[in-house]
Amino acid sequence: MRENTKILIDGIPYKILSVNPTITGRYIIAIEHDTSTGTELRQSISELMEKLPISEDKMIVSKMIISWFIDEKLKSGVNTQQILAIKERPSSAEYQIRRLIKLGESIEEILEVLAFTITDKFWSGVLNTSINTIAIPRQDGMTLYEKIKSKMIAERHATLTEVHQATEEEMVGVEVIE
Repeated sequence: MRENTKILIDGIPYKILSVNPTITGRYIIAIEHDTSTGTELRQSISELMEKLPISEDKMIVSKMIISWFIDEKLKSGVNTQQILAIKERPSSAEYQIRRLIKLGESIEEILEVLAFTITDKFWSGVLNTSINTIAIPRQDGMTLYEKIKSKMIAERHATLTEVHQATEEEMVGVEVIE
């Protein structure tokens, strides 16, 4: 692997910042969320990531994420009346984002899934006021977030021509640090 190589991990695009060998013959790889594709949506994700507080105060982060989602959704022009209703009372949607963070979802993953819903033909029509329940399990036990993320991962990985599956031997001594 080389610096600036683009990789997908669970459908989320990352770029390798550095690859450093260790004394034991293993490598330490530093990656960052890749928002360099140049679309307006990618640029807005990048700008939001830069604005998010370092302390990761969940109240502030959820408020900023929902505000970003509403703005981007309004730009898309799909179901604007429903989005304006969320804009008037965003507290339920913000709570759902905090719940996702509490469940262990990273901010990058949440942003990628929400961005996917804006551009996906099916989910752009579905995820409007239902963002107020995105982290609540449905009758089948899955949340809307999990369903959307699964579709996003499937679509993004379907376009890959080369997939590397790490063997147990390769993973010996590997520590994943976020």
